[in-house]
Amino acid sequence: MKFDQAIDSALVKNYFNLEGKATRSEYWWFGLFVTILMFATLFLAGTVTVSIGLEASGMAKVLNYSTGVVLAVTFLPTLGVFVRRFRDAGRGKMKLPSFSFL
Repeated sequence: MKFDQAIDSALVKNYFNLEGKATRSEYWWFGLFVTILMFATLFLAGTVTVSIGLEASGMAKVLNYSTGVVLAVTFLPTLGVFVRRFRDAGRGKMKLPSFSFL
């Protein structure tokens, strides 16, 4: 599975699908996408707040809201890919809570 296929699979086809299996490549490509998206969001929000001259408290608010939106949008697909990958690796749903807190 390629990068664009993994994103399409996680965000469009299986937004919050906890059934089935996720390949190793889908899991890691989607993890890379979320990481790049977070860095890009932080960079863009920081650049915009500095360019319009907000002070530190305003900058913190913009960064918090922008990262909050990205986390809200990507939380369910990330959880779905995590659960499906866990199942594909041969672990059941019962072991999932112990790994999610580590």
